Amino acid sequence: MGASMRQVIFAVLLALQACSAGAPGDAPKAKAEDAAVTNFKKITPVLLAEDVGACLAFWNALGVATSMSVPFERGIGFAAVAAGDVELMYQSVAMARAQDPKAIEGVQRAVVYLEVRALNDVLARLGDAEVVVPVRETGHGTREIYVRDPAGNLIGFSEALEAEKQEADANNAGPQRS
Repeated sequence: MGASMRQVIFAVLLALQACSAGAPGDAPKAKAEDAAVTNFKKITPVLLAEDVGACLAFWNALGVATSMSVPFERGIGFAAVAAGDVELMYQSVAMARAQDPKAIEGVQRAVVYLEVRALNDVLARLGDAEVVVPVRETGHGTREIYVRDPAGNLIGFSEALEAEKQEADANNAGPQRS
């Protein structure tokens, strides 16, 4: 792993630590005085891709809308997909190299993990995506799958098992008799 990738990972870990919130016993939170300095509003991953259009098609098939795109050369140089407050951006390798070739030295692939309400809805829309980790139940109460996007990034989709169980119970309840 190159030095620039380690720096990116370190920066993301610091950002996540500063933004974390939760119940007692969760990961440490940033101090109140640190909040004024960092003042993060949101984190949006930007993934590199040889073919941004293919990545947009992957997400569009999952029901995620393209929220913006910027043409570059004979294709798309930069684009974003969004669903609610969740956003993901792609930049073409060609555009990134044209802007600053040193900025992407050592950058390879990413892992993106998304929590979803209904994994079965995602599974129905994955099409011919390469499945890297088949659907499995985890030891921490989720059901998940990992696939590759057209750029080679690993994309994980996960749902809480309780949500799945509640949905199944509701669908199987049928009419109530007295």
